[in-house]
Amino acid sequence: MNEHWWRSPNTPSQDLLLIPVLKAGEKKHHVLYQKLASLVPLLGEKAEVIQQAYWINNPRLATQFEVFLDCITAKHSLNPSEFNSQGWKYATVDHDLKAEYTAKLNDHLTLASNLLNMSGVIPVVQGTRENAAHRIAKNGFGTLASLDPGWYGQGIYFTSKMAYAGTYSRPSKDGSLVFVISLAVPGNAFPITAPPYVGSHPNPQGYLGEPCHRGYQSHYTIVDVSGKVTNGHPLRTRPTNSSFDELVVFEPAQALPIFLVHANPGTFSLIPFFFSC
Repeated sequence: MNEHWWRSPNTPSQDLLLIPVLKAGEKKHHVLYQKLASLVPLLGEKAEVIQQAYWINNPRLATQFEVFLDCITAKHSLNPSEFNSQGWKYATVDHDLKAEYTAKLNDHLTLASNLLNMSGVIPVVQGTRENAAHRIAKNGFGTLASLDPGWYGQGIYFTSKMAYAGTYSRPSKDGSLVFVISLAVPGNAFPITAPPYVGSHPNPQGYLGEPCHRGYQSHYTIVDVSGKVTNGHPLRTRPTNSSFDELVVFEPAQALPIFLVHANPGTFSLIPFFFSC
């Protein structure tokens, strides 16, 4: 298997799980910092928001990710009816909105492919607790799908916006917010426009706690965060560059954690209602 760019470069700290990249504003590893600095803008922020950063050096997880990427590429080519369904295009409900969602994800994929020099992979981020971030660095995302039913499917949730991920982060001892930046393979993503609930009841047209839609490898939605009532429900208007999204994958190997970072909450625009809830 060819060496992919996300494998950590030669460094004296090859045996470390977490390789220091940035600490107290000082760059500890310039090559890895350049990788981080190139990814953060795709997550809607500037590299300067990062206070501390560590490269996650986990060859086992990297190999699993590479195998998944190779396999899904082959499946799309060899058996498109089973693994690359385009059935959403024939939906009678929210067809235009589903098309907008899909176009938004394709924009992310195009930007990422230009940066990564490969297709089918996008940078994504999760906000979390510091101890949970360390577990992810060591073991990957294998246990996350079982934590709760999930509004858009019982899978592993990511976003392409660091500000939105910040609403799920919890301050570490020094007050910084903790994030895990990963690479993800959406594969064939099913656009979800149905809210998980109608009033207080589960929406029969929704995907609350559901497995991945047949013929797809992930679910994708763009969420409305304009207030507490609509927080997290699908956006009903055309998404913009500032819209927040959620990507749900269903296989742990679909996502590779590559950076554990700390950011100061005051350095970028988190969603205001998070601090008033």
